[in-house]
Amino acid sequence: MSNKYIVLANAGILFIAVSWGLNFSVIKWALSDITPLYYLTMRFLLSGILLAVIFFRLVCKMKKSEVYCGIFSGIFLAASFTAQTVGLQYTTPGKAGFLANACVVIVPFLIWLFYKKRPEKNALVGAFIAFAGLAVMSLTESFTIQLGDFLQLMCALCFAGQMMVIDRYAENVDPVRMSVVQVISAGLITLIFALILEPVPDLSAGSFPVAVAVGYGVIFCTALSFVIQGYAQKVIKPSNVSIILCFEAVFAFVFAIGFGYEQVTFRNVAGSVMVIGGFMISQISLKQPYGKELN
Repeated sequence: MSNKYIVLANAGILFIAVSWGLNFSVIKWALSDITPLYYLTMRFLLSGILLAVIFFRLVCKMKKSEVYCGIFSGIFLAASFTAQTVGLQYTTPGKAGFLANACVVIVPFLIWLFYKKRPEKNALVGAFIAFAGLAVMSLTESFTIQLGDFLQLMCALCFAGQMMVIDRYAENVDPVRMSVVQVISAGLITLIFALILEPVPDLSAGSFPVAVAVGYGVIFCTALSFVIQGYAQKVIKPSNVSIILCFEAVFAFVFAIGFGYEQVTFRNVAGSVMVIGGFMISQISLKQPYGKELN
């Protein structure tokens, strides 16, 4: 295996972590002018169209397996981002970043469930520490979890499922073609539910926050990110992808402080340190190589 491919794959996943971390604050800003499902519809459909235009010749060679994989992962993607975006209306971007990234400790247990590979002891210990940290950050004094925080945890569960679908098919599908189907499927799903559940937004006068959020989401957080993820998971394991993506939570927290959405408190800092520590302990393994075997 070439170290060059592993380094590039890791750099690509780190780029995704930074982009997604900033996006929590960007979406929070835009939700004052647009409802969650219509925002996601615009973001996903425009991303799919952009990818289809750029890679038109490649998309014309679409295989049935890529369509099936894209639709299946698109369902998880729509569910994940719907929970995340709706939840952002009821919680802070910084806290949402940590809660949504609970997928890091969920992935090993999904591998256990579907592939019958028992998690190592470090995964169990890391999961306990991470969820204890999430409890410190999220539980109220009456030991209940708020709606926004619960939805972020649902986002984490759905995103873990999406990662598993991509890993299952990554070696047999083209990541660009699969990504086009994935984001268009997610956009159509969110459009259907938006038409049923939300009023049509009036953007006739224009909205700068919405334009920025959609543009940033389309280019950086969807089109580029999911193509990069598809290529990267051909080279590195999903658990290693999770390690790098856990720093999305750190970037989300830092950007939220910078935009004034988050306050630095002892409880937030203590919970954040526990979560990141749990993420790292859960995923780091000395028994497995860092990358996948390349043919």
